[in-house]
Amino acid sequence: MDWVEYAWEESGPSLATRAGRETFAQHVEKISSLPFVDVLYIRCDWRNVQSRPRQLDLDPVWQLTLDAAKRKGLRVAFRIQLSNTSFQPEQVALPEFLRDRVPLVKIGKIPGKEPGEYREPRYDHPEFQKAFAELTDLLAARFEGDPLIEWMDLMQYGFWGEGHTSN
Repeated sequence: MDWVEYAWEESGPSLATRAGRETFAQHVEKISSLPFVDVLYIRCDWRNVQSRPRQLDLDPVWQLTLDAAKRKGLRVAFRIQLSNTSFQPEQVALPEFLRDRVPLVKIGKIPGKEPGEYREPRYDHPEFQKAFAELTDLLAARFEGDPLIEWMDLMQYGFWGEGHTSN
């Protein structure tokens, strides 16, 4: 069994980093130094890895995490998700360059969360399918065969990539 520690989660960096008490680099260094950690995990939105067509634009935490894993003999795993309730309903995790090409569908309100209609993209739309295939190809080109990578997860549908949209 492995112990997995989050370098980045769907709401962004650690609470201490968001509050300005530590930098991304300090956070990644701190968690990668824990003696029980085997895998550093990045769980982010699609918009955090691609901001334009045909190119990955990985958030800086990616390189910090990969460098720490290499120095400390750890591995890296990641999930790229399409949706989460941390930023909805104000914004979706879809990259900006796709927002005018892929229609969004209102899925309703979520009890106990911010008011407003939550939205999901049309997963069956040809532009979504084309862009998702491109993302998969870009990630494979960058990470396939990399000994630091423990697993890649592109479970796109639903909140957190968990295959559901609440109620």
